Amino acid sequence: MRSLLTCALILAAYCAAVSSGLVPASDGITIWQSNTVKAERFLFHNASESRILVVGSSLANNIRAEWIGPDVTNLAMSGGSSQTGLLIALRASTRPETVLVEVNETLARSTDEDLVRALFGGWGTLRRRVPALREEYNPVSVLVSLVKHRIRREQPPSPSERDVALISPVRRTVIQQVLKQQALGLSEADRKSILSGAKRLRAEIATFQSRGVRVVLFDIPGERSVRESLRQRQIAALLKDAFPASEYSWLPEPPERNWVTSDGGHLVRPDALAFGHYLRQQIHSAFESAGR
Repeated sequence: MRSLLTCALILAAYCAAVSSGLVPASDGITIWQSNTVKAERFLFHNASESRILVVGSSLANNIRAEWIGPDVTNLAMSGGSSQTGLLIALRASTRPETVLVEVNETLARSTDEDLVRALFGGWGTLRRRVPALREEYNPVSVLVSLVKHRIRREQPPSPSERDVALISPVRRTVIQQVLKQQALGLSEADRKSILSGAKRLRAEIATFQSRGVRVVLFDIPGERSVRESLRQRQIAALLKDAFPASEYSWLPEPPERNWVTSDGGHLVRPDALAFGHYLRQQIHSAFESAGR
């Protein structure tokens, strides 16, 4: 009995500390936790305020919402795909003005049903009412985040990061391995998985459009050598057929640039920032045109 009372007192004290702002929120220390933190923040804080929603995989997650503009929420999931972010937004009954949907081979990944169930089940309801139970206030994550912050404060993207990446022998080796795999082309199993994901995505997009939401598709630019590989050309053709420009709005290709990635897919921070600014420009132009 005494142990239970002690635990209850500790939990009550922690809840009070969170509510008073004494405990700083963390962004999570694992991929699953970071995705959960992002989704919970969207559901509990941003769902009704987000004018523009971005969904996708870790490629889009690399683009920070503040680089795109105000009233933007990035619900892209590391290790996931656009279907998961869209499903969460649909379950939350949100109606943003515009949804930007990343479309590429990550559509072959399954929707994270476990995450969706956790968010909208009984535990999710409890977390909505008791902030201290949310993943961003997980004591271990908070402690690790505080230690990391003291050791190294994050700096804004610098052009030097791009230069360092370009001369990195590790990066060069990774991209060479990626190119070998990409040269093999698209397998029939992968083709079926991508088409299955595209079918699910089309259904989710249709639901959003029925709510009067503008949906715009886009892909993340990357290494020219990788983008021009056999597999990537086959995937691009497959997805253009699955989402024809006559039926879906696609973001125009960004200006020609020697896009640099850390691993053949994920943009280094200066280039991620540049693409974020490109998205900002496109969104601004779209809203200007809509207002005329």
